[in-house]
Amino acid sequence: MRLLFVGALCVSLLLPGLSCAESVESPLESRWRQECRDARAIAGFALLDERGQEAGLHADSPFPLLSVFKLHVAMNVLEKLSREGGSLTQPVHIPSEQLLPDTYSPMRDASKGQSVTLPLREVLRYMIAESDNNACDILLAKFGGLEQVRATARALGGEPLELRMNEAGMHDNIYNQYANWSTPRAVVRLLRGFFEAPHIGEPYKACLAECMRATTTGGGRLAAGLPPEARLGHKTGSSDRSPGGLRFAGNDVGFFQLPDGRRVYMAAFVMQSLESDADTDALAAAAARAAYELLQ
Repeated sequence: MRLLFVGALCVSLLLPGLSCAESVESPLESRWRQECRDARAIAGFALLDERGQEAGLHADSPFPLLSVFKLHVAMNVLEKLSREGGSLTQPVHIPSEQLLPDTYSPMRDASKGQSVTLPLREVLRYMIAESDNNACDILLAKFGGLEQVRATARALGGEPLELRMNEAGMHDNIYNQYANWSTPRAVVRLLRGFFEAPHIGEPYKACLAECMRATTTGGGRLAAGLPPEARLGHKTGSSDRSPGGLRFAGNDVGFFQLPDGRRVYMAAFVMQSLESDADTDALAAAAARAAYELLQ
């Protein structure tokens, strides 16, 4: 799995047309390239605004999603609810045996590992805002599994995309963190596809936006590069390190608002990093800061 993923990455970085260096760069793309010049990591950034303006650095290369794939799970839940007229307050009963002990789960901790019934909106909040792994796998199983999540994401414009593992599967083996992947450009197109889809009701879009704005993780990434008035909503993904100290990935994707009211969708993926966690996160912060400054 790891060799297949890294092979795909190497090919994508070498194919003509995929690197910004082979075309005329915008000022933002040049700034991004400069920010990453000395980094011991591979960074991929993509941006898309409401007017269709795009920018990218390694935007069409594959990167591991990690917990960013929880966004795909949430969109699948909310698209189905909207289509069927389902309620965001419907109860979700969670038996204690589904609250796995050896994974990150504020929801499990809050219930002290006991069975609990929560409104669906609250389970979604745990999954997105607090990146709860148990919440993710529970909603994934309840709303059609990985194949349905893939189908929904692709219908909303989120290709290329590969989803092979739930959160429990990604924790079975350290290299399974490469199993779910997409590209920065595909993720920003997915975000815009969801929030601008005419068939998805506003209450469901608002639910995801509220969850993303409540995110408690990754404060050193996109959030560190944007002022509070940008009203960032985002979802992070963070990996372990290899025995040799390589950080597989540190991701952040989301939306923010420019002073003129324009909404911007942005993805910052950093993989194969030998930098410290703080310096890895700082690449995403610098990319967001540059976007906010140059797009005004």
